[in-house]
This record gives sequence, C-alpha cells and structure tokens, in this order.
Amino acid sequence: MKKISKRFAAWVTDLQSNVFNWARISVTVLYLLIIILVLLIYSGAMYFSLLHHIQQQFNAINNSSTHYILLDSAIDNIQQQIILIDIGTFVVAALGSYWLAGVTLKPVKRALEAQEAFSADASHELRTPLAVIKTDIEVLLRSTLALPPEAVTILRSNLEEINALSDMTNELLELSRSRQTSRQPIQLEVLLQEEVNTLKSLARQKNITLAFESTSTRSFNGEARAIARVCKNVIANAITYTPGGGSVSVSLKEDAKNAVLTVIDDGIGISDHDVRHVFKRFYKADNARTESTAGSGLGLAIAKQIIEQHGGKITITSALQQGTTVVITLPLLV
Repeated sequence: MKKISKRFAAWVTDLQSNVFNWARISVTVLYLLIIILVLLIYSGAMYFSLLHHIQQQFNAINNSSTHYILLDSAIDNIQQQIILIDIGTFVVAALGSYWLAGVTLKPVKRALEAQEAFSADASHELRTPLAVIKTDIEVLLRSTLALPPEAVTILRSNLEEINALSDMTNELLELSRSRQTSRQPIQLEVLLQEEVNTLKSLARQKNITLAFESTSTRSFNGEARAIARVCKNVIANAITYTPGGGSVSVSLKEDAKNAVLTVIDDGIGISDHDVRHVFKRFYKADNARTESTAGSGLGLAIAKQIIEQHGGKITITSALQQGTTVVITLPLLV
C-alpha cells in the first residue's frame, strides 16, 4: 500500500511540474463538467417525459395490479437504460475532451517550449561575451597603468553592471532548466545546515545573528541542487535586507505529511502591495530597489517554480520595518 501511495504521489508531483499536461487535464475537467450538466438536464427531462407518457398509456388501458407491476418494470428499465447511456456518453466525452484539450493547447505548448528554448539559448550565448568583458575590465583595473580617477570610477561601475547582468543570465538559464530535474531522496536537515554554514560569513560581515534549528529527520524526494538553490536564495535575501545588528532565524519542522521550512528576519520588510507581486519575474519591491545589493528580481520567481514543481508551496508575509517571514512546505516521503 505504501508503494502505491508513493507512486501515486510521485505521479501527481510530476503531473503538476508539467505545465502542459496539468493544463490539459484542467481543460478536460472543465469540458466534462459542462457535459455532465448537459447530461443531467437532458436525462432528467427525458426520464420524466417518458415516465409521464407511460403512466398515461397504462392508466388509459387498465388500472389492474398487473399493469402497475408492468409499469414499475418499465420505469426500472428506463432508468437502467438512461444510466447506461449516460455512462457510455461520459466515457466517450472524457476521451474526446482529453483529445480536444490536447489539440486546443498544442499551440500554447509549442509557444511555451519556444520561449523556454529561447531563454536558455539567449542566456547561454550571453554568458561568454559578459565573461570576456568582465575579465578585460578586471585586468585593466589591476594593471599598473595610471588611469584617471574618473576612468576608474566608470570601469568599476561597469563591472558592477556586468556582474548584475551575469547573475541575471545565470538565473534565466536556471529558470529555463528548472523543469528538467531528476528526483532522489534528500535529507532536508543536512542540506539546510550546509546552506546556513555557507551563508554565515555573509551574516558576520553585516553583524547579523543567523540561527538554525531542526526537528525534522525524514526525507523528501526531489532534486538536491534545485532545492539547495531555493534555500540559499531565501536565506540570503533575509540577510541582505536585514540591517546590521538584526537577526535571521531558520527552522525546519514536520507536520503529518510535510516538511515546513520557516525563515524569519527583522529586516526592512515589504509593503502589502509589493508582497502580492514578489513572485513575479523581474519584480522588485520599492524598498529593495534602493539597496545596493538588489538583485534581478528573478530569485523568488525561480524559487516558486521549483517548489511548486516538487509539489510544495511557498508563502511570504511581511510588514514594512518589521521583518519578513517565508514559509516553504514540501511533501515528505511516506
């Protein structure tokens, strides 16, 4: 039984991660709901019409008990015939609806695949020239040539912009590749501990207290590199947008079916308006735009996509100047 439930959970997770199949099934269900409504109305109208007609015929012939037995038998036969017809119609309609949904969504699938391929190709092609320009500027800044102060300032500014562009291209590439993942059992506690240890130096630089506690020991089925990226992004964001002297707490717990990762900071926070849009691609909250370390606005979009592909959920609650709480739930292995 456990193996069946594991396979079913894996099937549902894979289904959710495939946008086209999920949309196809959603459209099929919508078609079927419409067909069921039509069948119910039609079957009900046909049944009551035939019932009324048969009753009139029998009443006109005779009122004997034998005729009433025949009447009940005829009514039962009509009910069975209508049910069989409805079941057959429903099966045919389900197959037809699934096929029709596939045909309807095929242009959308091609457009989605073309968009992902373009993002991946463009990001890949941009990495090389950006790396060359970055190297040239770094060599120039380290050279013994006596550059004017204005030139040094411009070169350093250009280097910062190139680093930002490089980060953006890497994130775009990650976004396009995040659908192609291989799953295996992951110990979330170990993975999180590694990411926290990696980010402790960043926290120390800002004089921020970074704490981690875990009461979870069960495994989760997923792609380790992608989940590690999400954890690193969320914790790094909390550190980045928390002023010096603040604190960031990371906790991992379990409920009946899920691992629950919570990251809480007492940083600059996000307004109610911005919280509703933070998972959109390239969106950055107004207060985040003023930070010198502000990113491309893709990190949370990537995180949401990866978590949902793993059958989980990510939510953010925040208030300006009071801090932010990020909660990630992931389904544990049964």
